[in-house]
Amino acid sequence: MPTLCLQIDFLLENKKILNKNRKYWWCISLLCLLSISGFGQEDLDETLEQSFKFVEEWVEKDSDKAMKRMEAVLVQMQKAKYLYGEWVSQRTISDIFEHQNKMEEALEASKKGLEVAKQMNHIRFKGYSYLNLSEIYIKVERFKKAKEVGENAAAIFAELDSIHTQLKVLGNLGTIYLQLGERNKALESYQKVYVLSDSIGNKRSMINANLNIGYFYLMEGNSEMALPYVKKGLEHDLKNNQKKGIAMGYGNLAYTYSLMGN
Repeated sequence: MPTLCLQIDFLLENKKILNKNRKYWWCISLLCLLSISGFGQEDLDETLEQSFKFVEEWVEKDSDKAMKRMEAVLVQMQKAKYLYGEWVSQRTISDIFEHQNKMEEALEASKKGLEVAKQMNHIRFKGYSYLNLSEIYIKVERFKKAKEVGENAAAIFAELDSIHTQLKVLGNLGTIYLQLGERNKALESYQKVYVLSDSIGNKRSMINANLNIGYFYLMEGNSEMALPYVKKGLEHDLKNNQKKGIAMGYGNLAYTYSLMGN
């Protein structure tokens, strides 16, 4: 079970990548979640899996058709009083609404998913629901609400020691704190991401945290503190031939030196 939970955490961390081809996010994440559910309702689990495959096929071609399918599945799960199936259905409906850019509806479905997770008293599913809510609140620029639910998610995944998911949550919180002017908290979040990333050897996440810390110090006008982070980010991009990153890195380096009077 721990390995499967880590798989889910990894998927959540990489949701942005998987969303480039959304069917992989929905299909793989459902299969992982089903494999740890252990709720013993095989027929309903099969319905969920088949519905996920339907959604992956139709969401790009006809998202309304995908939505109708999941709404019907939700009713089926509610009639069966299968809370796990109801939670999965609400989460999927929320994702479809996001895909349709119907953010208020996405928020409502995500909130309903959270209430189901609370009924189940399932701490990990509550954490995923808080994380999903925080990301939607960020998109609609309701940063105070994003902070509230994001901090709930952070507390849960710290308790569960789910490092991959903590990286996602803390990175989001860094963005939220900056938007709210809570700059020291933003820096603390980015530093935590760096330390956790280092602990599991996640180089990509380490570099992202490194860049965020460097940007933070540049925004503060603290060029001496920014310099090592800017250099480290540029070195990584040069090593990996990341052309966009290289261009930005040299620009940041030049700006840093200009602040230092060089």
